[in-house]
Amino acid sequence: MAESVRFDRRDLWDEISRLRDETDRRMRELLSLPGRASHARRIGLVPRADAYRTETHMVVRLALPGAIPENIDISIEERLLTVRGEITEPLDVEERSRNRLEIISGYFERTVTLPEEADEASMEARLSAGILDVRFRLR
Repeated sequence: MAESVRFDRRDLWDEISRLRDETDRRMRELLSLPGRASHARRIGLVPRADAYRTETHMVVRLALPGAIPENIDISIEERLLTVRGEITEPLDVEERSRNRLEIISGYFERTVTLPEEADEASMEARLSAGILDVRFRLR
């Protein structure tokens, strides 16, 4: 008769969390190897984004909880809107004392293709409650 193995739910989630933390640590190490392009090695986060049109505007909305305006760079090149920057960890937490940290911090970048009718010169950006709205008038 086969012996059955019983998993405790808590142990399973603790193991998944440990594996995720280990994977995150190894990815940070990999992305910070010397010799890579400076901004490419630092990108660790891809913020969630919505892009939609109103009757008069094209709007790109990005979720950037914890970001401050001074740490955000917005650029446009050949109809590509790129938002990059850094969300800094709010607390000084030593690596060995981490139990569970799920609040995201690190370097981020997101690129969205703008439609031809978006007037790039009319760009307005506003960060409020962790949401960055970038708006363009439609021609």
